[in-house]
Formats: sequence, structure tokens, C-alpha cells
Amino acid sequence: MARRGARIVVGLLSAALLMPTGYVAAGTASASATVSAAAPTAAASIVPEARKATKKKTKKKTKKVCKIVKKRVGKKIKRVKKCKRVSVKKKKFSSLKRITAPSSSPIQPGFPHDGNTGAPASMGLSVHDGDLTITTPGAVIDGRDIRGYVAIKAPNVTIKRSIIRGGGAATVNRALLSATHSGAANFLIEDVTVAPTNPSPYANGINVNQAGTIRRANISGTVDGIMIYGSGVRVEGSYLHHFAHYVNDPNWGGGPSHDDAIQVQSGDGVAIVGNSLTGAYNAAVMVTQDSGKTSNLAINGNWMDYGGCSVNFGSNGGYKSGMQANGNRLGRAQRNRGCAIVHNAARSDLRPSANVWDDTSGAIAVTRGS
Repeated sequence: MARRGARIVVGLLSAALLMPTGYVAAGTASASATVSAAAPTAAASIVPEARKATKKKTKKKTKKVCKIVKKRVGKKIKRVKKCKRVSVKKKKFSSLKRITAPSSSPIQPGFPHDGNTGAPASMGLSVHDGDLTITTPGAVIDGRDIRGYVAIKAPNVTIKRSIIRGGGAATVNRALLSATHSGAANFLIEDVTVAPTNPSPYANGINVNQAGTIRRANISGTVDGIMIYGSGVRVEGSYLHHFAHYVNDPNWGGGPSHDDAIQVQSGDGVAIVGNSLTGAYNAAVMVTQDSGKTSNLAINGNWMDYGGCSVNFGSNGGYKSGMQANGNRLGRAQRNRGCAIVHNAARSDLRPSANVWDDTSGAIAVTRGS
């Protein structure tokens, strides 16, 4: 079963990924806060690192364990209860250990990067402590440092020039920003940084199933960057990178996380255009039909790298029509060497064109999926 925050395993999987970096740091609450960062150039090398969930050391506890044993009493054999105390250690997923991963190609000039996405580095932000639920139609949230989770529950809402950090580490599946309420249509997320102060295997960046636009967002440090399971969603000019990969993820029975920069679980007319998508274990873009039919999907003009294969048109569900993957540039850090795009021609009408390798500008051959 899929979850709106985890995924069905589809496509090709293997090993290791990334640690969030950049200018998102925890701070104490105050009336205002200033965002500051050294913005890398567009051509700066992006070298992700893997995150490994390790077990936190906890105080040892004991419990009483008894068993029935046979004991000779005089000439008779009696059954008696014998007890002893044994230590019990509770396991927790907590700290993250860095593991070196292969370096990606540098992002080409002109594509989104830290310096031209997210909250402006020089802008003073007003701190909002705690979760924020937006219920006023047409509300504009501008210049906020939001230290909690955000939910849009009204139409025509705009969130811009802000940071969303989340609150305490999520213990149930959720997103730092959600636009999944039936009344949340026509939202605009613009120049917003989404990165958790407290990373968790249960946390995504943005979950969305309503029509709207995500523009120049900078998303990192979560499991999935953006989870889409609705129609009319457009993601453009954004930088999604350095995702949380847990070698032992409780959502996958203690197996590895299946983190994606963007996962499309369903929807018609979704557009993923002009973004930089890198640093995910499973895929830069994972296309499934876990929540329903997927159709008329455009993955065009992006810079992408990493994943088992960077773009994975999963074979589950019915036939997918209107699939596009055109004019993308791809690095070579896929775990399955040379697997830039994987697709089963019997399961969708994808006819990709003008996709090239970033280092040579050579044409990309599509890998046949099962």
C-alpha cells in the first residue's frame, strides 16, 4: 500500500545519498530573524552525502523473565518457577551519519541553485513560532520564518519570500507544507525555502493535491521533496536537493528510504519545468499511479541527477497517456550507470526528445523498464 508521504517500490533501487546543506539553521524565537547565506554560483559542484539512521543510545532498562524448570526436592522432581532480570534496550531512529557519495556534475549556469531560489538571503524575516493553518481566502504570507508546519485550507493563498522549518521531528507521515485540503486550490508558493530543523523519516517537503504553482522553491532535508497526487500542479524554476535517505527507515520495515525529489502519484496536467532536481536515492522524478490515474504530465527543460534512474515512469497502474520528457539535461550520478530515463513502452505513450547528458551534450537513450 502506498502512503501520501511514502511510496510503493517501483523502478530500480540501490544505495546511498545526502545531507541537507545551505542556510537553514535553527534559531531561537524572536520578533524578527535575518536569513543569511553564501550563495554558490550556478556552476558550483553539488556533492551530496548519504544520511544513515543510527540508533540512539538509551538508558538500559530491565524486565523480569520467568520460566518453569524441574528441580529435585528430596526424592521427588518438582516443577518450579525460576525468574531473573534481563536488560532491555529500546531502539530509536535519531541521529544521522554522513556517508560519502559519488559527486554529481555541476549544475549548468542558468538552472536554479541556492543563490536564486528560496527566501532571499538578505531579507529580514518575521518569526512565527508554531504551526500555521491558513483559512482566509486570498491570504498573503510574506517574509516569515515559520518554525512549525504549514497547512493551506483556503483558495488563492500566496506564501512568498519565507522559510518553513517544521516543528518537532514528525512521528507520523506529514509534510512541512501541505496543500491537500479540498478548498486550497489556486495557491502560489514563491521564493520559499523548505527545510526541516528536525529531520525525520516521516517528513516530506510539500504534499499537494490541489491545483497551484510552486515557483523558485528551495527544498532539502526531507524524504520526498514534493509529493503530488492531484491535477493542475506546476513546479517551475525550483531547486530540490540533498534529501534525507535513511538506511533503516521505519516506513519500509527497517529497509532503506525511497526518497524522490518529486513523486507524482496521480493527476492530470502536472508540469515539472525548468528545475534543478538532484540528490534523491530513488529518483529525481518518480511517476506512479499509487493514488489514481496519471495523464498529461510534462517533465521538460530540467537539470537532473541521481536516483536509481533519474526519471522513472513506473509501470504500476493503467496505461499513462500524454507523457512528456523533453529537453532535459542529466548528470551521471545514477546508481544504475547510464539510466537517465526508464520507461516501459507498453505502459505509456512517452516519446522523449532532446534529452542530453550534461557533460557531453550527447543524446540519451531511454532504458526499457519492466
